[in-house]
Amino acid sequence: PVGVRVLTFQASGLGFLDASTLTLSVQCNNTDGAKVLKPLTCDLSCMIQEVRVMLGGVEIERLSGYGRLQHMLNQGLSVQKRRNSADLCFGIHALGTDPVTGQSWTPETIPHSTGVQVLHRINCGLTTQRLFVPLWALQAGGLTLEVMLVGSYGDALDSGTTYSQEWSWSNCQLHADVLRVDDEMMQFYSKFILS
Repeated sequence: PVGVRVLTFQASGLGFLDASTLTLSVQCNNTDGAKVLKPLTCDLSCMIQEVRVMLGGVEIERLSGYGRLQHMLNQGLSVQKRRNSADLCFGIHALGTDPVTGQSWTPETIPHSTGVQVLHRINCGLTTQRLFVPLWALQAGGLTLEVMLVGSYGDALDSGTTYSQEWSWSNCQLHADVLRVDDEMMQFYSKFILS
């Protein structure tokens, strides 16, 4: 990646954000005019170096080495959950020699001069709990999520000479469910927090 390597998303408003639904949506572009792009993993985590989560301007979580950590944590998931995650992102081209455990899955390639819209569920402490974040009660920007891309192409891609080493992200969005409550319930929550 060349240029901007940090994406910053801010979520604020009047509702309760369901942290378990935080999902990153990006268009991953192969900018090479002749070669296909082959990611190292079937999900987007191979392209992410670090994730920072801040609530009300206070850093609550920093995950360095996010791609490796995500890959390791995925090993504890069922094969079906890993397959679902892969299908949301790049997809699976071949199951490899061990299709039962998913250890040798090969991701789909991205054709030259094209892009593919992919989804990635952010995996961190906040998102693995069933918490509702009261966006209306947070100061200094609500919830802020920073995503830092990897520093070199080789960290994210198959670096064989037949594959592209040029990629970029565009159309980056953060999706999440936000719950709204009626005025009476909101007054109750406000009194509870202020007391």
